[in-house]
Amino acid sequence: MWTSVQPPSDKDSVLLAHSLLDESLENPILKFEFQRKNLRYLHICCTWFLLDEEVCKRLQIPEVPYKTLFPKSKILFNKIYDTLVSRDARIKRGNKDQMKVLKDYLNITKNSNFH
Repeated sequence: MWTSVQPPSDKDSVLLAHSLLDESLENPILKFEFQRKNLRYLHICCTWFLLDEEVCKRLQIPEVPYKTLFPKSKILFNKIYDTLVSRDARIKRGNKDQMKVLKDYLNITKNSNFH
């Protein structure tokens, strides 16, 4: 329904979509180029999974091999993890992971012009 009422993508929409996908290529938190390229690939896979094919094509999101493998495997792994690990343990682990991301980000940005 949402897709059917959206206007066609214009040049700015395509540029914005690609800018968001390419953000990981410039991410200083990831040390190695292969990590940044892999993150971009995962972002593309998730975009194809979350948006329908028509929207992805209008935004010129690149086709990648095995684009549903990561999102579908993540769903499966999360279901298994949810049955094996208590809710409280998952919350504590998630908080720890998020705090590490925040710490890494603050370490990268405190002495730089990165925003």
